[in-house]
Amino acid sequence: MNYVASSRGRVYYPTACAAWRSLSKNNLRFFETAEDAVSAGYTFTTNSACGKDPLIGKEKEGDKRGGRTGRITVILPIALLRIP
Repeated sequence: MNYVASSRGRVYYPTACAAWRSLSKNNLRFFETAEDAVSAGYTFTTNSACGKDPLIGKEKEGDKRGGRTGRITVILPIALLRIP
């Protein structure tokens, strides 16, 4: 297994990272892939010693656009616009 999380938490860790070793052994859940951990409701650790999120930059299943664009569209009522 390549990833581990606590059944009492919301974060998963790569097994190569030592940060998960402080978790209670009774609560450990192991995952073969990062996708499996995410599907179970976990997010990747923010501990910098554990490396980067393996799913960053990967296209999500069913997402034909390849992820979010980072753009925000704001629609304002015409009354708020100043037209010269």
